[in-house]
Amino acid sequence: MVRRIEVLLADIKRLRAEIQAAGRLSDESKPETQLVKVVDELAFIVQGQFGEIEKLKREVRKSTRRTVKR
Repeated sequence: MVRRIEVLLADIKRLRAEIQAAGRLSDESKPETQLVKVVDELAFIVQGQFGEIEKLKREVRKSTRRTVKR
C-alpha cells in the first residue's frame, strides 16, 4: 500500500509541475489552482496517516515480541 501512495504522490508532483509550467497556477480563482491546493492538502494528510499507521505497526510488533518472550 505504501508503494501505491508513493506512486500517487509522484504523479501529483509531476502533474503539478506540468500545470505550473503552463502558467495555470498563477491565478488563485482558476479551478486548476484550487484543485491543486486541495490535492496537495489531501496528499499531506495521507502521508501523515501512513506515518501514524507505521508507528502503530512498530508499537504492535514491540508489544507482540514482549508478550511472546514472557
